Amino acid sequence: MDPKVPLYEERSCAAWAIPLAGVLGVVATFASVAIAVWLVWPRPQRESVQAWLYLMAGIWGVGGPMWFFSEYFSFYRRSGLANTWEQFKHGQQVSASIWAGLSVSLAALGSSDLARGSSDEWNCSVKVSSAGSSASGPAGEVILTNCSRSAH
Repeated sequence: MDPKVPLYEERSCAAWAIPLAGVLGVVATFASVAIAVWLVWPRPQRESVQAWLYLMAGIWGVGGPMWFFSEYFSFYRRSGLANTWEQFKHGQQVSASIWAGLSVSLAALGSSDLARGSSDEWNCSVKVSSAGSSASGPAGEVILTNCSRSAH
């Protein structure tokens, strides 16, 4: 199996559309990773970060299989060259691995603490009361005062 052998008829729509789709796919992958990093680093600036990451994971989760389906039925079956089936399958498997890794990574990032906003963090002042302490008992009572949510 020679990876340099063309998969599609030279003058077919697939001969120019599939390489273009490949370039767009690489750009979309890097853009998605950059957006995900921007959303969570150094800290999430908005409460909607998780929703955005889940949306991105959903788009990748559905978009990848739809593309593989479309490429096979709309391009390969119409203008794929004879004796290139194994090469086509191999390309699909490599692409599917990258797609699955990105989809799972976006979903995992969305469910991680990195994507949670500031609503989970509190700042409190602590007051320790020494009333009622004894030699054998606790040294005092801890009282939380002035609690407020952190603002990032």
